[in-house]
Amino acid sequence: MSRGVEAVGPADCARLAALDLAALTGEEAVAAMRLAFRVSNWAASMLDRTMYEACRAEEGTTVRRDLDRHSCLEAAAAFGWSTSMAARRLDLAADRLERLPTVAAAMAEGGLEPRKAQVFSDVLVEMTPEHLGRTCEEVLPEAAGLPVGALGDRLTEVAMSLDSGWSARRLARALGEARVTHRLNPSGSGDLCGRDLPPEDAIRSRAHLDALADAVHSGVREQGVRPPRRAWVRARVLCRLTDGSLTGLDDEALVARLVREIAAELADGEGVDPGGPDDDGPSGPDRGPGSGPRGPDDGPDAGPGDCPGPNPDGGPDDESEGGPDDDPDPRHDDTDEATDANDAGANDRGSAPAGSRGGLDEEPTPGPAPPDRGPAEAEPEETFPDVPGSRLRTGIVEVRLRLSTLLGHDDLPGSVPSWGTVGAATARTLALARPGGEWRVVLCDDDGRPTHVLVSRRRPTHVPRHRRDGRDGHAIVELAVRTRDLRALRLDADDPYAPLVRAAQAALEGLPDLDDPAHPAATRAHATRRRPGPELDRWLRVRDRCCIGPACHQRAATAQIDHTRDWAKWGPTIADNIGVPCATHHRAKTDGRWTLTQPRPGYFRWTSPAGIGYVTRPRRAIDPLPDPMIARTTPVPRPRPPADDAPAGRETPSRTGSGEADARAGRTPTGGVVRDLLRRWRSVVPSDVSSAGPDPPF
Repeated sequence: MSRGVEAVGPADCARLAALDLAALTGEEAVAAMRLAFRVSNWAASMLDRTMYEACRAEEGTTVRRDLDRHSCLEAAAAFGWSTSMAARRLDLAADRLERLPTVAAAMAEGGLEPRKAQVFSDVLVEMTPEHLGRTCEEVLPEAAGLPVGALGDRLTEVAMSLDSGWSARRLARALGEARVTHRLNPSGSGDLCGRDLPPEDAIRSRAHLDALADAVHSGVREQGVRPPRRAWVRARVLCRLTDGSLTGLDDEALVARLVREIAAELADGEGVDPGGPDDDGPSGPDRGPGSGPRGPDDGPDAGPGDCPGPNPDGGPDDESEGGPDDDPDPRHDDTDEATDANDAGANDRGSAPAGSRGGLDEEPTPGPAPPDRGPAEAEPEETFPDVPGSRLRTGIVEVRLRLSTLLGHDDLPGSVPSWGTVGAATARTLALARPGGEWRVVLCDDDGRPTHVLVSRRRPTHVPRHRRDGRDGHAIVELAVRTRDLRALRLDADDPYAPLVRAAQAALEGLPDLDDPAHPAATRAHATRRRPGPELDRWLRVRDRCCIGPACHQRAATAQIDHTRDWAKWGPTIADNIGVPCATHHRAKTDGRWTLTQPRPGYFRWTSPAGIGYVTRPRRAIDPLPDPMIARTTPVPRPRPPADDAPAGRETPSRTGSGEADARAGRTPTGGVVRDLLRRWRSVVPSDVSSAGPDPPF
């Protein structure tokens, strides 16, 4: 875990205390900050160990008792914590020291902070010792370099690949606990969150919400009023959809109503703040600073960070003054500012220049059918404002999986950018539900890195090509496969996936090399234009995978196209001079005194104002995963009633021990009794869920 870095200890605390921080240069200050970070991790590990010992200690003896439901009261009294917070902290400490000793050791070395250690505890539950140890062995070496959200995705991906039955049982039980939670914030505002929803439903609902919010945003702008942030509009749409005030209206009538309401509020100045960037922060476990820390009495359902982030790409909508939306043509910005993915990659779905090898077939593909408009409105003012290009869509829904997983040859997990890792069955369902979107076959070398992007016109024959509402045209289905594996793949003629695979195999003949001018990676066809063409735009987003900023994993589909050397300063529009940063990192380069170079295609060197260089490298489209393990995971425990003094409406994820002997004997492993204080079982896994996971949807 330390990767050659010496473990820290008390001596380093003395070194930090002796420093005159104001006298340090930029490089020295960053070095001191890194040392302080490692020391704080070591101190957190010491707190875990001392709390674990103190809460089991007896007066006048070194004999330790087993943890029970009252053990946490020692820490609560010593630190002035609430009982629930003390139980939660002791729970985490016991879990790391008993079940995750390698994670505890990484904290003691100083290389792993408590928040990332908590991700291991939250994700890796109900596993056998072999399953648990192998997952930690695979992920711990890279944990220090991953953001919190990406670490959770990687842990889930590795754990699913080792045992798909574990993930299926965990998902089934979580779906049985689906609920809506709410709370009042200290500011007086309120939170309303849907939790443990079916992933397909949650993704589809969020995409529809985005589409409505974007249409409202465009409609308000068309009225000649500067609209508020998209995140604010999104929240308004959510409230109005659920409060019953718009019952009976179709989507376009709903948008028309909200456009009038918001435009009137802005004109009257009724408390809407349209200014400021739309920095929503990332969703999921990698919460930004805006979510704020939890208070000591906050339960697991409390805190704004527990609600899914309001922005699907986790980044700003760039609605600040002078941003791209202030330009009449968002494809052009003289300051080399952000451009919307919808303008290039998204709106070119399924299109390729004539004669291009980017498509698997050359047969024309009809565009998506317009949405049903429903009955005409009786009142003229209810009609949708005539906003150019504002036809309702479902937003960009992107699902990534291996071609072999789609074919049912394996059960490896997939991913939905901005949402995270999903199981194989969920990935297949999401892909097959979007036949009208852009289907990409990403060819990779033996190391799993992209070499070519093919746009397929073929779809599985057992899936209807066109949906009645025509709203999946903005979806992206990415199928990754190694070129050598695609060449060797053989399917029967009546296989529903045969047309897709054979078209991809036919396209392999004559593919240009990466340094061939016919390849988007080397083309100079658009070098003098400001915007890249659709093939180059698509290649850049596949090559970079996500934001090119250091330790940033915001999705590439909604990232911004940016010249490394500004186009206004004669920077050419070629792959060697373009990347896809999120709005935050784009602004850091443009206005934040960060500098950016691209020494090699896809390799970006960011230099901070302190003079420290950070290098980001191209990501793989096919990450290495361990082979599945033939091992039985710990069975799902039976439901148990909440403790008598358990706080009502509060719950915490169970971290049941991994000892199979304890499970067979019906005992709770050592350290698990403390967790009874907050545990609340609401459902059990359905009896028809097999250890092999749910069947594919085809």
